[in-house]
This record gives sequence, C-alpha cells and structure tokens, in this order.
Amino acid sequence: MTRLKCRKTDCSCCAPLPAKYTDPCIYGRPGVPVTDFSEAAFRGPLRGLFLGDLTLGDANPITRRWPLTPREDIPTPSSSSPIGSFDRVPRELLDKILEELDVQTLLNFREVNQTCMSLVDLLLAFQTVAAFPKGLSAVITLRTFSYGIGRLASAMRNTKCSRCNHLGDQLYLITAERLCYPCWRSVPDYFPKKFRKGEVSDELLRKVPHALALPGFYGAHGLTLKNPRLFFHRPSLLAYLGDDDDSDPEVERRTRLWGHWGAANDPRHDTLVNMHLVTIRAPYFDDTTQSFVGGFFCRACATQRYTFEKRELYPDCSWLVGILLFWGNPYRRYTKEGFGAHLREYGEIIKREDGSYAHTAKPSGRYLLWAWEQGWLPFYGASDDIEPEDRPKTDNRTRPWDDELNTVVAPNGDYEEISAGSR
Repeated sequence: MTRLKCRKTDCSCCAPLPAKYTDPCIYGRPGVPVTDFSEAAFRGPLRGLFLGDLTLGDANPITRRWPLTPREDIPTPSSSSPIGSFDRVPRELLDKILEELDVQTLLNFREVNQTCMSLVDLLLAFQTVAAFPKGLSAVITLRTFSYGIGRLASAMRNTKCSRCNHLGDQLYLITAERLCYPCWRSVPDYFPKKFRKGEVSDELLRKVPHALALPGFYGAHGLTLKNPRLFFHRPSLLAYLGDDDDSDPEVERRTRLWGHWGAANDPRHDTLVNMHLVTIRAPYFDDTTQSFVGGFFCRACATQRYTFEKRELYPDCSWLVGILLFWGNPYRRYTKEGFGAHLREYGEIIKREDGSYAHTAKPSGRYLLWAWEQGWLPFYGASDDIEPEDRPKTDNRTRPWDDELNTVVAPNGDYEEISAGSR
C-alpha cells in the first residue's frame, strides 16, 4: 500500500498544497490574541472505554483502589534479624533490589512482617505507584509482572511518550510504556498478539511479557468481552518464536485499517477492543503538587475544521482519503511546558469574531491520516469473545464536541464518573 505521509511544498511524493488552502484569507483573518492559558488550553477526556473506565455496576474489571494490608494485620518481627540476610545489605542497594521486584512479589514481601512493610512503604517507587491506585490495581489484576516496580514508577513519573517524546497520556500495561494517543493508536507493536501455535508453556509465560485480559466493556463502542484472554507483547512473542513474518490475519486487517478512525471504530471487529483492554488512561505524576495530573488540549487544534481530500491510486481501483490538518494533531495533549513549545511551532492563539480559535501560523498542510476507502469489509470480523449488542451507548468520537470544551473534568483530565450514561 502506498502511504503518503506529508504535504510539504518541496516533497517529491506529494502534490503542492492546493492554492485554496494557502489563501491568507483562511489563516490570516484578524482576531484577538488569547493570553489566558485557561482559554487557550483545556482538559478533556479522550473517547473510548479503556481498562477500568466503566463504573456502571460490575462492568469495571478493576477497582479504582487496591486495598493494602494494614499494619495491624501484619506480624511483628520475631527475631533480631527481621529481614534475614538483607540486614547486612546497605540500604541504597536494598532499595535497588526492591525496585527490580514486580508489584505482586513486592506486596508479598511487604506482608512478611512490619519491618518489611516499612522498607516497602518508604520506597519512592512504591509511593509513586501506590499514589495511582487505579494503575496498581490494573497491574495486579492483569498479572503484568514482567517488569519491576521501579520501571512502572518511572513510566508513571515520566511525561513523555516512549516513541515520540510528546506528552504520553496512555499507559500500555504489558511493558509499562507511556505513550501518546497518536502513537498508541498507530504503532502495530502495541496491538496485543494472541498465541496461536499450540499450548501456552511456563517458559513462554516467563520469557514473553503478557497480560491476562478480563471480561468487561472496552473500546470505542464499549464492546463486551465475554471470556478472559491472554495477550502477549507482539515484538517479544515474535522474537521468542523466531518468526520474522507478522502476517497473521489480525495484523493484515490492522494494517488495512491502520490510522482510519471511522473504519477502526466499526463495532464489527475488535481491533481497538484488544488495545483498550491492556491500556489505561495515565495522568503523569507532578513532583510539584505530588499528585497525578493530566495534559491539556490546544483549543485551536482541537476545534479546527477538517478538510478531506481524495486521490485515485490506480484507474478503477481504490481511493486514498486524507484529513488535511491546518495546525497540530487535535488528539494530542500537552503539559504546560510542552504547550509553550507548541505555540512556538504554530504561532499564538487568536479568537476570531465568529468565536472560533486559530493559530497565527500558516496552515501546515500535513495529513493526519491516509487509508483505503474501499476494500475494508473483507478484513472486518467479529471475534467469538465479543458481543456487539450488549454494550453501553457510546459513540466513536475522540475529542470533545464544541459544547463539551468547557465541561468540568477531574485534574487528571478525565471525567470523575465514566459510565454508560455520562459518556
């Protein structure tokens, strides 16, 4: 498949930007500069049901708070060496050792006695993870124990996507990676892979990062997953199998649908369901406030009007559909510091007479998506584990509509209660 990725004027693979998009009347209209940060940027949730989002009845497969065993229920030390041989290990080295333990092993160590509990509770990595109970609960429930708590805490404290260095607002739990929504959405490595070649062995579980996905509501449409599923980190499983060919049907379908928002949200297939059930929304840990906070959408980019173009690849064949962006990706969120860099790239924000918002820079002319417009249906296929009928009534939007831009949300960027009726 030919994929056109840019629309720069000096690009050899794309035609020049049409004159109607370079007309200064489009981007050069006067407006009042927006100097108030709360007007230029806003917090809002990304659409779709991720792991643990739904609070309706028993539809949430994880809890929002994992109960830690209280001190009074943990035995007191019974000897002069309450942690055995570890008593002779320097504290700094002991902390390093504890950071390499997975969450479940560390919690088991915490319950040995009250001395062990104190060691764990004073561990900075544990304090970070415990401050995000939804994340702690998700890791334990999905049994994603291929990494230590130090790595998990680092992903929670970090603000950058592991792929592109923009703000990462998703946490991919199989490998504890922070990702921005566009990378999470488009990079095939984060589409979990089923094991299709015989029985799952203990060696496979020990060597390949994986997650046990639980029944619940997931995806852009809130489809119902009926039975538990075991999913593996795609690159790690291929390496373990010594397989360079990733051409199984689910990847072929994903490749054809890659990047096309409307098609990939079709309730007849479970591509995005598989991605949502091993991912949680991930506000980042702010050292200043000692709390988890979410990023900000740019009001100009989030409300820009899309312009669609079609181009025929071959006679009597298929069309490519592109969404032409005027400025930045409308699905991307920023920290306050990152928002400043965004303004330096696209110009300050102005409010026009008609109430719309815009950047002062000339439109970038870049495409957000390219995809086949015809030929999708053969690659759709409902899974036996997915029930498309019994699901909450959610839509397939990602960014909020204009009338939702001023909706009060939690500091982490999500609505406080996410249920079938409120989303």
